[in-house]
Amino acid sequence: MIDGGRPSSGTLSGTIPARWVRISPYPAELVDGGMQVYTASPTPPVSEPPSARNGWNLTFYRSDAKRFREIDVLESPSEKNNWRLLLRATTRTVGIVVLDWQEIASSN
Repeated sequence: MIDGGRPSSGTLSGTIPARWVRISPYPAELVDGGMQVYTASPTPPVSEPPSARNGWNLTFYRSDAKRFREIDVLESPSEKNNWRLLLRATTRTVGIVVLDWQEIASSN
């Protein structure tokens, strides 16, 4: 859970804005040479250089639909829940969760 900008466990790199966003969680793990992020996208693997956004890790993206489905969004940030985010690992313990967010129009 991320509540008030604080995770229930672990640490955060960056923030989720207190406005309407669509959250996409990705399971990830540290591997030799950086961080591996699992996606559902069938595109070839890509990488991004180390930066503050990825905890200064070289980041590799790998298509793995089964691993991608290991995280569910139980509660999305909204005004009603004071912009709290609640995630659940579905099949195994997930050591790293990468969150991608996209701003959306207000939902009234």
